[in-house]
Amino acid sequence: MLAVLGAAALLALPPARTDGPAAAAPPLRVTLPLDPLPVDRGGNGLGLALRRLGTTGRVLYVTAHPDDEDNALLVALSRGRGLHVTLFTLTRGAGGQNEIGPELFQELSVLRTAEVMERGRYDGVEQRFGHASDFGYSYSVDECLERWGREVSLGEVVAAVRRSRPDVMITMPAHDAGGGAAHSASAQLAAEAFRAAADPARYPEQLTHGLRPWQARSLFEAGVGGSGDAGAATLTVDTAAPDPLLGMSATEWGSLARMAHRSQGTRQAKAPLGEFRSALRLALRSVEGGGATSDLFDGVDTTLPALARRLGGPDEALRRAQEAAERARVTFDAVHPEAQRAVLEDGLRALRAAEEAAATAPEETRDALLDRVQEEERDFAAAYVLASGLAVEPVTESAALVPGQEVHVVTRVRLLPGGPAVEQVSVRAPAGFTVSGEPSPAPAPTDPGTMAARHAVAVPAGAPPTEPHWRVDPGAGRDAVLDDTDATALFPPPPLSAVVRLTGAAGSLELEMPVYALRAGPLGEQRVRPVVVPRLSVAVDPGTVLFARGAGLARTVRVHVLPFGEGAGQAEVALTAPLGWTVRPPRGKVAWTHGGEDAAARFAVTPPAGARAGTVELRAVARVAGDEAGAEWRAVSHPPAPELPLVRPAAARAVVLGLGAPAAVRVGYIAGAGDVVPDALRALGLAPRLLGADDLTGDLAGYDTIVLGVRAYETRPDLRAANARLLAFARAGGHLVVQLSRAEFNQTAPLLSGSGSPAKAQSPWAPYPARTDVGRVADETAAIQFLLPRHPLLTTPHRLTAADFAGWVQERGSFLLEAADPHYQEVLGASDPWPQNPGPKKGLLTEAAVGRGTWTYVGLNLFRQVYVGTPGAYRLLANLVARRRAR
Repeated sequence: MLAVLGAAALLALPPARTDGPAAAAPPLRVTLPLDPLPVDRGGNGLGLALRRLGTTGRVLYVTAHPDDEDNALLVALSRGRGLHVTLFTLTRGAGGQNEIGPELFQELSVLRTAEVMERGRYDGVEQRFGHASDFGYSYSVDECLERWGREVSLGEVVAAVRRSRPDVMITMPAHDAGGGAAHSASAQLAAEAFRAAADPARYPEQLTHGLRPWQARSLFEAGVGGSGDAGAATLTVDTAAPDPLLGMSATEWGSLARMAHRSQGTRQAKAPLGEFRSALRLALRSVEGGGATSDLFDGVDTTLPALARRLGGPDEALRRAQEAAERARVTFDAVHPEAQRAVLEDGLRALRAAEEAAATAPEETRDALLDRVQEEERDFAAAYVLASGLAVEPVTESAALVPGQEVHVVTRVRLLPGGPAVEQVSVRAPAGFTVSGEPSPAPAPTDPGTMAARHAVAVPAGAPPTEPHWRVDPGAGRDAVLDDTDATALFPPPPLSAVVRLTGAAGSLELEMPVYALRAGPLGEQRVRPVVVPRLSVAVDPGTVLFARGAGLARTVRVHVLPFGEGAGQAEVALTAPLGWTVRPPRGKVAWTHGGEDAAARFAVTPPAGARAGTVELRAVARVAGDEAGAEWRAVSHPPAPELPLVRPAAARAVVLGLGAPAAVRVGYIAGAGDVVPDALRALGLAPRLLGADDLTGDLAGYDTIVLGVRAYETRPDLRAANARLLAFARAGGHLVVQLSRAEFNQTAPLLSGSGSPAKAQSPWAPYPARTDVGRVADETAAIQFLLPRHPLLTTPHRLTAADFAGWVQERGSFLLEAADPHYQEVLGASDPWPQNPGPKKGLLTEAAVGRGTWTYVGLNLFRQVYVGTPGAYRLLANLVARRRAR
């Protein structure tokens, strides 16, 4: 059952403070990034870190999907001005398309999360996610809010405001005609949360969990990806000025950040030089006359002493900290960063005094005051680490933490003369893990300025595997929350981290950094976060088992067991099916000689007599030494985004169709972006041949049908080069099937940056005048109109009915074909119920005679349906490829 949580449960909150000063100040904790960019290291990194000192301004930016943000604006605010920026994204973008791999739905949400982590290395903002589901394109704000659950989604945004306590909020255009209703829905939620977060009567349960009402000063609307309407802007932010520490403008640096969204097709390189501005429109303000006119923070004093005036803080200590911040910036020398150590120590001492005194601040503002003072302490400490030349490198030999086994961590620490002394080196691990040698005193240096500490970490036998704390259910309005410990976080924290305790003139300081393993990858050696893996990973192959002809025919199903532990072993494997189904043998055994060896057992699965068309689940389990494993563990990996784990049930869909025997047709397939349709063709009993560049220049006469994968014209230059030969194949009697393509279908060179807009140009790849556009039918339940009910695509070999279009997920079709020639025949149509997308739509399934053969365009989202096992999609796919070559 879908878990619906109160918004307060979606936040990780610090322990509640009691009145009065603490008996002893705990060590100040600084979390070091796993793999900082070169500009964030050394003297240059110190210069960027100093921008954050003495600046308490905060921004909360609310969007609908990853990639909605204005990246140049984020860089200008976070990197350029040193402001603390939180980006709260309502969905993880699991409903989008994937241009770099086969991942969809849950897998795609994990990939998008990894890409956001990579983007964060460039823009320096804190990312948080809500749990609204990206269910696909929508034309209706009401539909979005209804499917997301308006009140719970609003509660998430309200909690985000109360947690981050922003001075300024930014969101998307409330009336975004081009980007879909989800954008507008997120803007409307942000606008309501702007007021609701300050009202203690709204979501009062959040107050019992440590949040407090908060009123931001202003709310602005910004354009999607930086495409704001300059004509409607009430404020613009210059993002074209060169930044001496970044070596380029915020626009240029923001384009590098945006490149992390690779699965969404952001192929652009560094932005060109030019005059760029981010356009914003003031939507709401909390005080009369309090709207910004020349700057986002007009009327807001973001200095530390202003905290005393706004929140009742200790004025003298905050003033001294502000002076230290300004002296550090004035005396900054990238060649001699150590020269800033003393002034940073002064600032840290002043802030510690301010933190102790803040305990006596008025109760209604105490938490907000402590929050900002402690954040400023962390900023000073981060700068101090860079000024001291400190570096921590905790490395383990394996990225796989196997229950019941042990790994070793070597932590190297680099110190420069005159800095703080190392007091202790330890390894932090979850409850139940055993770390030997902890805490370890500071080891003797192994060479000048460097020391190393060694720890052994024993992983308990029952340690759960590292996995996402959310689950995407296709068709659902909200993602399920599996672990609400910190449900808005990007991902669960790494299980192992090294902690180095230092002592110096500013007191105790702890540096914490995730432990990492080194792994060779396509981009060279990469730092990989260790994760807890299961002793056994169990997977069912194929993931969709198709019983095309109904009862009486067995299908072979393999259960793969992948052991992560060391040494040889064996396991008993069972595959279970619903009552009435037959599985032979009922169980089997697999054995392996070493860890990482894939062992598989084969089963024959037969549906019962009279099995109705539909889908059932097959589940697999493996048992060894009293333990039972029934889940598949694998990594989602697309460098340079970090590798993240994925856990899913060891299950397969068994789909009963009741089709006739597949025709002996010869199918060639030109794979597109993230293509799973070839597997669906194999499930139908066909043997598609994947065609490469050499095949496309060879003889195509041996094929009856050639199918082009989703968005193949975008990703396959060999296809574009061979298009004339493919049309000749059709004219000679072949059947050419083109699955949906985006607007690049209308261009000759879609991968060339700056090649111009496709405007209303006709496609150079279609046999007659036609083009694709953003037209779509967004309602996946929209009634299908059989425009040519006797057409072979609807009758041969299987007669399709409305029942074949039931149970579809996420849109009927998108990037529909706009035919402009009488040769084309429109086979199917549909209409959205939304007034914003009026009128009947064609281009869902379009065919044209080409010589003795045919050319077919499929605008239906067929690739998603076969991925989730929708029965009718397989019947349609069988008809698409059943035609023999005309002679």
